[in-house]
Amino acid sequence: MLLRQSENLEVQEMMMTWAERIEAKGREEGRREGREEGLAEGRKGVYELVLRLLRQRFGRVPASIKCRIEAITSVQELTRLAERVLKVDSLEELGLGS
Repeated sequence: MLLRQSENLEVQEMMMTWAERIEAKGREEGRREGREEGLAEGRKGVYELVLRLLRQRFGRVPASIKCRIEAITSVQELTRLAERVLKVDSLEELGLGS
C-alpha cells in the first residue's frame, strides 16, 4: 500500500511537470504570435503614415511608389522613409522611382 502511494505521488508529479511544460509552451506560442501580430500592425501603421505624408506633401502618389513602399518590411526603414519625406522637395529625391 505504501509503495502504491509513492508510485501515485511520482505519477502525479510527472503529470504536473508534463502539464506545466504544455502550459509553458502554450504561453510562449501565444507571446510569439502576439509579437508577430504587433509587429505587423506597427508596420501597417507606419506604412499608412508614409502614404499620408506623401499625399499631403506631393499630392497623388503613383502606384509604382506605393508598391515599392509596401515591399518594405522593416518598421525602422519605413520610419526613416517617413522622416525623409519631410526633408525632400520631390518624390524623385526619395529614390523610390516613379
